[in-house]
Amino acid sequence: MASSEDELKQLYESRYGPHAVVQMIVVKTLREAKMIQDKLKTGVSFAQLARLHSIDESRGGGGVLGPVGRGELLPELEKVVFSLQPGQTSAIVSSPMGFHMFELINYTEPQPVPYQQVKQELQEELLDSKFSAAREELIRNLRARASIVPADPQSALERVLSGP
Repeated sequence: MASSEDELKQLYESRYGPHAVVQMIVVKTLREAKMIQDKLKTGVSFAQLARLHSIDESRGGGGVLGPVGRGELLPELEKVVFSLQPGQTSAIVSSPMGFHMFELINYTEPQPVPYQQVKQELQEELLDSKFSAAREELIRNLRARASIVPADPQSALERVLSGP
């Protein structure tokens, strides 16, 4: 379960690269998203619309996410977020969760840390993550192939009460 250099650099970038502080609104239908987009054009604040309409848990804070690094969002959402300029609002973006709109507040630059200084730590973290995913997959496969038949409750209770 080796980690490739590309995987390590992606993890490094998500942790130590630029991060976006962004507001997000997520709604279930395209119709709702277009209605919100129209309200934004009339000057209603993004935060207010997020509080009123978003189905995301960030709605209570006006939809503020972040700072968010690369690799922390779905690829289609990340592409949109990291293409915005501060103060810019995105077009409507579809994902399996619904219809999203973003407004970029700003980008932050984390403290620079040389890649070689943290490479070993990132490698261990990535291996732990891969190991956990493989273990979960193995458990899922074993459960899918297992034939588990519930015992008769009465006889199971008698066995427990009678001891070994």
